[in-house]
Amino acid sequence: MSYKYNKRKKIVRSSSLYGHKRMSKGRKIAALVITFIIAAVLVFLGYCIGEPIVNYIKNPPQKDSSSEPWTPPEITSDDSQNGDSSTTSLTSHSPLNSSGGWSAYTLDGADMKDRESLTAAVNSAKIDGYTAVVVPIKERGGRVYYSTKADIAMKNPDIISSELSAEEISSLIKGSGMTAIAEISTLYDNLAPKSEKTAGYMFEGSTSSWYDNTVENGGKPWISPFSASAKNYFSQISEEISVAGFDGIIVSDVIFPEFRNSDYGYIGDTIRNEELRGTVLYETAMIFSDCAPMTMYKTTASKILNGEDELLSKNDNEIPLTAVVVVIDYDKIGNKISYNGEEFILSDMNINEKTKIIMRIVSEMLDNTVIVPEVMLEDRTAGDISEAVSAFLEAGYAKYITE
Repeated sequence: MSYKYNKRKKIVRSSSLYGHKRMSKGRKIAALVITFIIAAVLVFLGYCIGEPIVNYIKNPPQKDSSSEPWTPPEITSDDSQNGDSSTTSLTSHSPLNSSGGWSAYTLDGADMKDRESLTAAVNSAKIDGYTAVVVPIKERGGRVYYSTKADIAMKNPDIISSELSAEEISSLIKGSGMTAIAEISTLYDNLAPKSEKTAGYMFEGSTSSWYDNTVENGGKPWISPFSASAKNYFSQISEEISVAGFDGIIVSDVIFPEFRNSDYGYIGDTIRNEELRGTVLYETAMIFSDCAPMTMYKTTASKILNGEDELLSKNDNEIPLTAVVVVIDYDKIGNKISYNGEEFILSDMNINEKTKIIMRIVSEMLDNTVIVPEVMLEDRTAGDISEAVSAFLEAGYAKYITE
């Protein structure tokens, strides 16, 4: 038996059993070097980035108070006017009403349309920490936000803008445990004269109404404090508010329009008589003097400082109401106040310091008048508002308003 011999061929493998090419010695060295480089980069990045991340976790950044919604602090002062003599040598002269303190938030017309809207607005103010609300019973321009029966308002469908009675508004607010304050804009009224011509300024010897500009340029009539119809209108509103049970009222816009020189010739010399102007403004505010336990006249700090408030300046700073609401209008006051031979550079001060200086000077100018300061929320950060309110409280003002 013979066997056939098969010669085996030599097998040359071009790759490993796992499908990878064999690496030369030089390439192995290069790969090793690259590995070390990558490792070094990772260590470097871990040092640069890892530490800040750990620090961030351990010490998270605090939120900027200016971006947080502002809430009023708890009021602890209720019947004292302290004043900080370290800020200025001015003395404080503003006693506080003995009925205690409150922080009031001002609602707008949209909140007054019906019970649901008002309830939501009042609850929101309460949740935010306020203890009082100011409601625009009659707002600038002439709209009335309660179901008034006053004759002039009943004639014009554009005037009455709420289905609620004054009593319902007051009861709803007080029922929530908050102080109810009604604000009444008086002479800045452009709707009443459209309902009743004689309530506004008239051309002398004519039945034509005076407008503050041409109709094409947005001109509008103004209610006149000289008008018997206007006085009757205010008296009817006053009677309705008096029985509604509000804790306080604010009488605002006791002002004349800005007359041009030519207007005096059209309307007559009555509006030029300085003494008479002061008298009719006083009488207008006086109509509302018995509407609530606390009645307040509203003006601005800049008008007081500049002697531009006619009701005050023409009546020796005497008012027929129990307090003055002073709106701190920082922008109109400017960067400097000169008073009693001293200059106060407001631009070098923070809001807290500015507010104290402004209120101290205003307080001395009004001399023993009860003052309720007001700060406007618009265009102010939460930090600014907090500083202003802190200044109010530190100076002893236990009542204040934000708008």
